[in-house]
Amino acid sequence: MVNFLHFQSFELEVEIATTSDFSHLTSPVTPTHRSMESTPKKHHFRISMDLDLLKEVHAIYPFGVDRGQVAKAWDSVALNCGGKFDGNGGRKRCAKLLAAFKKEDLANIKK
Repeated sequence: MVNFLHFQSFELEVEIATTSDFSHLTSPVTPTHRSMESTPKKHHFRISMDLDLLKEVHAIYPFGVDRGQVAKAWDSVALNCGGKFDGNGGRKRCAKLLAAFKKEDLANIKK
């Protein structure tokens, strides 16, 4: 069954066919907006990944490498953790974990 909706706005007049049967559509419409295609996926860290990250940071200790080698050290940490994130993501996550630990540790010391 097909119903027609009639819209009249200013100088534009449109009739739209409405139906509850969409079987005549052969392919779904996909968005082609550039920003949607180029947006990287967000990665959610799990507790096991946090533990693996901290173990690798302890083993490689990228904080103590020479200048110019820091990015390579973080990349090797990420690679040893399975490559599920890049070196920069690992560095940022490690900084968040350390900041949370320091905040909790300071709260415990004040008690």
